[in-house]
This record gives sequence, C-alpha cells and structure tokens, in this order.
Amino acid sequence: MIFNKSNDGLDFEKVDLESLPGGHPPEVMGVWRSSLYLVRHYSYKGMERLSIDYAISDLNDRVDTISWDVLQAAKNSVGFADRWAIELYPPQEDEDTTINCRHLWLTTDPGFSLRDED
Repeated sequence: MIFNKSNDGLDFEKVDLESLPGGHPPEVMGVWRSSLYLVRHYSYKGMERLSIDYAISDLNDRVDTISWDVLQAAKNSVGFADRWAIELYPPQEDEDTTINCRHLWLTTDPGFSLRDED
C-alpha cells in the first residue's frame, strides 16, 4: 500500500456504540470508521479529544505515517470542522507508547494562533 497525502480512505461512517463488542467506556462519545482510519471521540474531565489510527491492524505500526492533512480532514469529516485541534508531545518521562495512535485535543479557542496580530 502506498501512503500519500490524498483524501483516500476519508469517507467516514458513524459506528453505533451499542454494537461494539464488549461495549464501550463511558468517556467514548462517538466512533467513526472509514476504509483506512478509525476515529474515536472522548470526553473526560471537561476535555475532548479525537484519537485517530488505522482501522486495519496490520497498519497500526505505521501510525506515524498519518499526515497533517489527513488528520485535519478526519477531524473535519467527523463533525469538528469548526473546532481547533492541538496535538501534544509530552515530556519524555510522561510518554505512553502502549497504544499507537494520534491524539488531537479539541478546543473552541486555543488562546493563540498563527494569525494573532498581537
């Protein structure tokens, strides 16, 4: 499979949470799946995030190949086009590499922008 910056695999369908095997944690607000990607929307302690990874388990070791424009398109496609998303990189001592996915924290106002004039 060739990984590129096209929008291939970005036709998302909402997954019925009740149909998930074994149920779902209460903080999961929504799940969307496309032919390539899986997006989970979490809400916990007043914070919201999207976790994005490959829907095909054989590709999960390549999660770092998800480009910026694919992350942006996935965020927009699942209903958050009007929200800012921030990807955080923690201090080394707080790294958690047990799950290979990308986390985008959602906000309506990050308090800063590349377009700030001040």
